[in-house]
Amino acid sequence: MPHHEQLTFLGIRPPVERRSAALSAQTPPRLEERRKFPDSYLEDHLIALVDSLHVKHLPPLAEAQKYWELTQRPYGFTPSRLAKVAGKDVLHVTESLSFMTWPAQTREILARTTLSHGHLYQLKRLANLAEVIPLAAEAEKAHWTVDALKDRVSNLLGLHDKTQAEAERKLVTSLLLDPLARELRQGDFDPISTLWPRLLSDASLQHVAAWTVQYRGNLKWGLEVKAATADPAASRLKLAEWFRKMADALEGNR
Repeated sequence: MPHHEQLTFLGIRPPVERRSAALSAQTPPRLEERRKFPDSYLEDHLIALVDSLHVKHLPPLAEAQKYWELTQRPYGFTPSRLAKVAGKDVLHVTESLSFMTWPAQTREILARTTLSHGHLYQLKRLANLAEVIPLAAEAEKAHWTVDALKDRVSNLLGLHDKTQAEAERKLVTSLLLDPLARELRQGDFDPISTLWPRLLSDASLQHVAAWTVQYRGNLKWGLEVKAATADPAASRLKLAEWFRKMADALEGNR
């Protein structure tokens, strides 16, 4: 794809060359080519970054690093824009970006493993950073599947009661999707009140954001969420991670 078409695809308008005839005549061809785009280095670097996202078998932490670079200045890509140019869904991109909240040393150690994106996402659920590396090493040595690691992480988080989770999932489904159940449960009674104590004590949720919930009647809830970071740029990723964890919990997947 020609250079100017690549820039257009990435949402960047190529600069218009404005040169006088006298200057053009005095400028050697090599220098003229180099000055064709004033920001050629940035543009070439951007194209190289995006192209590298399409490499087969790209390690998950290398992929996360490239996504993160594209969210920084001067590019400022959003997760949705990243998903479009990388050919991935937004959830995958957001999960990848969450890996960058690990300390650099932790990322370096995990990058030397053969664990997949799915494995790393399960490890990201752990609130205790000290548990991440030992569990990663155990998972790699034993060749755990993503589901096996998910179960182990759930055990560490105290979410091992699958029977209770399944019962709560069915309760939520019946109360929120069945019209008659909704009618019977409307009013001051919170139909999923049994879920909140467990979720409020979930360390992985509290690690990402401080939150409270209030039932306002007629199947309406008020949630107040404060991301566990003072960095405005990082707060978006923290909130995205919190909402994903909350969705998993409400669906009975955690």
